[in-house]
Amino acid sequence: MKQYQLDTHFSIDGLAMQDAPIPTPGANEVLIKVKALSLNFRDYNIVRGGYPDKLTLPFVPVSDGAGEVVAVGAAVQNFKPKDRVMTHFLPKWRDGTPAAAMLAQTLGAPLPGLLAEYAVLPSEALAILPDYLSFTEAATLPVAALTAWHAVVAIGRITAGQTVVVQGTGGVAIFALQFAKMHGARVIVTSSSDEKLKRAKELGADALINYKTTPEWHKEVLKLTNGYGADIVLDVAGTTLNQSLAAVRVGGQVSAIGLLQGHEPKVNIVPLLQHKKSIVGITVGSYAMLQDMLIAMETHQLHPIIGATFQFADTKQAFQQLADGDTFGKIAITI
Repeated sequence: MKQYQLDTHFSIDGLAMQDAPIPTPGANEVLIKVKALSLNFRDYNIVRGGYPDKLTLPFVPVSDGAGEVVAVGAAVQNFKPKDRVMTHFLPKWRDGTPAAAMLAQTLGAPLPGLLAEYAVLPSEALAILPDYLSFTEAATLPVAALTAWHAVVAIGRITAGQTVVVQGTGGVAIFALQFAKMHGARVIVTSSSDEKLKRAKELGADALINYKTTPEWHKEVLKLTNGYGADIVLDVAGTTLNQSLAAVRVGGQVSAIGLLQGHEPKVNIVPLLQHKKSIVGITVGSYAMLQDMLIAMETHQLHPIIGATFQFADTKQAFQQLADGDTFGKIAITI
């Protein structure tokens, strides 16, 4: 089989296509033929050497994928050959409040990734696909969609008539827009691109803010909500937490999801103390959340928004497009 691995150094150019034997599943493992993958900023960060813990090379990256079961280990009972499956990013987190050890085991680092034609995974790292989704669509869900579901629905408990602010138009942001609209919420989208804002409007965004032309976007959120503030703000930048806190209502929630612009912001805690606002860190989600999300998506026949699709041979170009930040929605790779 063919696979990509980081051989000698961390960079997009360091990704090398290699021949490798098709692996054999152990007792509690499943061998899948990978049909599609999707990329997250986390994957790019790992490829360029930004993962906080040292990874030993060679290493196969990428956490999100979907495919068909080829073989199962002797102890596996919940999957069989020909099943259509997708990955679950946090295999050990099944439900409830996770222990730290559960959050440490993640696909695509430190656990091996899926950037290969075949992959062996623990059975708990897989879920059955809804029939209406293609492999490519399903491959976009494990990290981005579940993160958005966790922030907006599982913890945010969004209800009809409430307001959600979504930063940007990447994978998590667009899923958050879709899930919030699914629940009847009002959605305000921020972006530096008028063209991307226009596309967000076509997906149901109720209000749009270009943060390049309106740098004090939190004031615009307050204006759009008659001074009340948003119920939930999804912060993907990291350095904008103070603006996010200013944009959220008394008792509202800022979901800290990403660190696209940095991971050490200086946060003013006065709004937390005086107005009962909260900052909640979002770590993708549990297997139970994943199942709830898939049921809701199938009920509403919700399809992911895929901004670009690449062939396996063009994987480096896919990573470069992710690095350039020029995609609306998700980037997928088909095999």
